[in-house]
This record gives sequence, C-alpha cells and structure tokens, in this order.
Amino acid sequence: GAPVELIDGLLVRKDRRDSGGSIMTVGPRHATTVKLVFRLLNRLVENLNCHVQCQQPIFASDVNEPEPDVAVILGDEEAYFQRHPQPGEVLLVIEVADSSLTFDRGKKCATYSSAGIPAYWVVNLRESLVEAYTSPNEADRRYSSCATYRSGEDIPFELAGTALTIAVSDLLKRS
Repeated sequence: GAPVELIDGLLVRKDRRDSGGSIMTVGPRHATTVKLVFRLLNRLVENLNCHVQCQQPIFASDVNEPEPDVAVILGDEEAYFQRHPQPGEVLLVIEVADSSLTFDRGKKCATYSSAGIPAYWVVNLRESLVEAYTSPNEADRRYSSCATYRSGEDIPFELAGTALTIAVSDLLKRS
C-alpha cells in the first residue's frame, strides 16, 4: 500500500510532503493545493470532452507509469476501464511540488516530455509560482519552452482546441 509509481523502470516512492514533513505523510499544503487544482480544472473542462483525474496512473511508456497529482484526459472516464490514458490522450499534467521540487523539475519533467505530453505544470509551493512547460522534445527528454507565472498573473493554455486561462492566485491560495 505504499505510495509508489513506475519511473524509468523503477518503483519510486511518491513524495507528497510539505517541506520539513515526514516522507510517510501527505502535507496539508500539498493536499489542499491538489484539491484546489482538481476542482478548478473540473469546472473548466466540463463541456470540452475531457475529464480530470487526481493521483491516478497514466501510461507514458513501457517503463514509465507516473501518477501525476492532476491530469486532464481526453474523452470520458468510462473510455479507460480497460487501460490507463496514453500520451496522445493526456492533454495536461500537473505536479504540486514542495519537497519533491527537484524530482518534479528533473525526472518527472523528462518523463512527461519524452512521452510527448503537450503541457506540464509544476505548482511550486516553495516559491509560490507555477512553472508551465510546453513544446515537448521527445528525443531530448525536455520541454522547449518554460514560462513562470506568479500571483496576480493568469496562465494561458489550450485544452481540446479551446483557449483558457486560470489565475495563479486561485492555485496558490493560503490559509
């Protein structure tokens, strides 16, 4: 029952703690931010022939089956009873990062770009910003573009041919 995911053929423990927290627990900032992101994206994709999944696997390759914090998937949930979503069906992947920031910027970014996932966001809790990676270069295992958005700014993005925006301050609310 340990929280693990398959990355580069290895089972890797998922790090969902807040800075300074125990590796065995999910930090409250991480948990709350994941719920906020999920709820906001759910509202945005309601009529776009997509759905949002939370901490569920995507099939990136034979050796990579990550479980991103949030992902926007093409089509209806029921289309995936027999298999996990594959790269051409994954429109956006989001990782909420505090203690996992280095891993999410490095290994996770390489995993998603090599699968051709068109957009990858890191909700960076340490620096209170969102890093939006686009234009995956599968061969180089990196994204060609990275933009940084802070509170007070909107993140422009596209899902299923529809231009959308989301306010960074809505993703990084503090109690």
